[in-house]
Amino acid sequence: MYTPASAANGCRNYKLKTMMIKRIPGLLFFCCTLLQAQNPNIDFSMLNFSNWNVYTGPRASCCTQPGQVNANNFTVISTVSNDFNACQQIPRIPPGVTQTGRLGATGGGGYGNPSAKKMSYTITPDPARPILLYEIATVLNASHGGTNNGIFRARLTDTSGVPVFSGTCGQYEMYKDGPYGNLLGACGSVAYLPWNAIAVDLTPFMGQTLRLEMEALDCYTGDHGSYAYTYATTRAPTDTVYFCKNAASTVITAPPRFRNYSWNTGESTQNKTVNQPADGDQFSCTLGSFNGCSATITYILKEIEMQAAFSYMPGGCSQVLFTDGSSGGQSTVSSWSWNFGDPASGVANQSADMHPAHIFSDTGTFNVTLIVQNAAGCSDTLTQAVQVASESLAAFNVTSALCENSAVTFDNTSGGNPVLFSWNFGDPASGNANQAQTEDAVHTYTQSGSYTVTLITQNAAGCSDTAVQTIDILPGLTASFSPVQSTCSGYPLSFSGTFSGTVAQVVWDFGDGSALQQGSTVTHSYVSPGNYTISLSAVSAAGCSSVYTAPILVWQGAEAAFEASPQTAFLSSPLISFSNHSQFADTWYWNFGDGTTSGSENPQHSYSAEGIYPVMLVASGDSGCIDTAWAEVQVIDIEVPNIFSPNNDGKNDVFFINKPGIPAALMQIRNRWGQLLFESEDLLSGWDGSMQGGEAPGGTYFYVLRLSDSAGKQIFLNGHLTLVR
Repeated sequence: MYTPASAANGCRNYKLKTMMIKRIPGLLFFCCTLLQAQNPNIDFSMLNFSNWNVYTGPRASCCTQPGQVNANNFTVISTVSNDFNACQQIPRIPPGVTQTGRLGATGGGGYGNPSAKKMSYTITPDPARPILLYEIATVLNASHGGTNNGIFRARLTDTSGVPVFSGTCGQYEMYKDGPYGNLLGACGSVAYLPWNAIAVDLTPFMGQTLRLEMEALDCYTGDHGSYAYTYATTRAPTDTVYFCKNAASTVITAPPRFRNYSWNTGESTQNKTVNQPADGDQFSCTLGSFNGCSATITYILKEIEMQAAFSYMPGGCSQVLFTDGSSGGQSTVSSWSWNFGDPASGVANQSADMHPAHIFSDTGTFNVTLIVQNAAGCSDTLTQAVQVASESLAAFNVTSALCENSAVTFDNTSGGNPVLFSWNFGDPASGNANQAQTEDAVHTYTQSGSYTVTLITQNAAGCSDTAVQTIDILPGLTASFSPVQSTCSGYPLSFSGTFSGTVAQVVWDFGDGSALQQGSTVTHSYVSPGNYTISLSAVSAAGCSSVYTAPILVWQGAEAAFEASPQTAFLSSPLISFSNHSQFADTWYWNFGDGTTSGSENPQHSYSAEGIYPVMLVASGDSGCIDTAWAEVQVIDIEVPNIFSPNNDGKNDVFFINKPGIPAALMQIRNRWGQLLFESEDLLSGWDGSMQGGEAPGGTYFYVLRLSDSAGKQIFLNGHLTLVR
């Protein structure tokens, strides 16, 4: 049978063919599962007309207008029922199918206005599924003569509309008095064709594009409807038929609703019985349809061999746990029948579980039988001798370091499905903590030494067992450091760990998200204020560990900063202003480097002597956090000569200022009447006593010096000088 269905994930681009299983005594047949993806929704599995083109138009020229999918034109049928107009003789969905498409409506068009409907599907031949199989059932008006009645047409063409098969296989027309009228049943004024299957092999058309077209024409007067149900799919040219090993016969069932069947062995029925089937046998059947189309399907026989298998293990006392290991061949194991060979156990001697547990009534050897059956009805039997003995099942492992003052973990590994547990850790000094009733257990030993640990287990049958181990608890490791109650952000702190033994690894975590540090001695500065926890973790070579933690309060640290303006000043104008840019501070201490101090926030200071002075600012906040900033200022003294003799004797021939590096300087020389005789920005080059190309006479002259300090402030110095000739 061929059953269209949507994929389990809701996608409908694939067509799932369900497995059909047919069983009769001694034989078996079921078809393989197939997927259809090359031509999606050709079978209406999406429950719509996706990938189908639909058209409507007048009967005389069907059909060019795009059609509308609705109950009057095109609709998908997914509810099982029989057609009323055909006297309930046609199921709207044939057996084995889950939905069909209906072309046309159960009622006709307006009187004198006959209509027609058409639908077409563009087929891409699939090399893996080259056989196109489609089925139709028609309901035609038969109240008039000849072609005035309802008409159904079908054709398989190329993209140019030319039929790809000759004769009626490529296209045909059906109506009451037509060439296929003898196939129609009658129901009053309705002629109907029950479901008929048509199959063609599209192998010669690989790489081409084909169209499957169907038309339904109302009767000529237009008041009687004609319509058709249809279903299509593609399939592989081969099927695998599975049969049970040693089966006397099996039955191959070809697809239903074809007009004739022709097997290569001479049979002409849908079903073929194969006696003494053998793995690999092949049989072919040619499917013939009423319109002359045909296709051949080859069936390959495949033997299914069931293999019963099981293993077992003790479950405690006389309990045995059985594990099925059977295989179902091409199917899955669907049922199990156990007989434990222990009739004294009463009804418990049998089980239908996949993996049963059985408590034997005694120890010794028992013949246990397992019969398995798969979904196809194939079965196999296995009998094994099982030795039953009372075994010790209690067991446990120690899965952590055995260290003083560290939690020791005990993992239960007992067999036999125990349900009760009783631990004794051999440490009576621990009081009530010396015992536990949990499956796994944890105990902390406060003293090093040897301890005897006991575990007693009991299963549901009341069977108990005891496991004993001696463990050695090593001296523990103790880690610590000197805590710091508080500090300031930005202050570096040094920490040194103290350990009671030799450590293999030391890790510091300062609790502020910074990277972990390793080593016994570390340094750390906190960036932000807040409450933090410092954690020191240490591990010894034996695996013993210790963690020591301490809180620390981090205050907001002061951040000292200032600017001096000017940074370079002249002794004639020695006032320097200091701009305080400190943050998180409310107290300031200034040392100006000349023995004077200040507590102002933004002080000014005048220096009394030339020199370079280191200035220090100490800023402090409410929490007592302090910070220091340094800067240098310079005070320059300008010495101006008051006499020179430009007589070229190499002594005092030029009037100049011997102070290199003074920025933005200007020197002017004027006579007593204010006349400008000399001007220069280079104080070192000076005036040689010349004027207007000649020599200035001896006498008194006046100088003006314009200087700029490092802050850009201008200072003017003036005085007189004597020129001696």
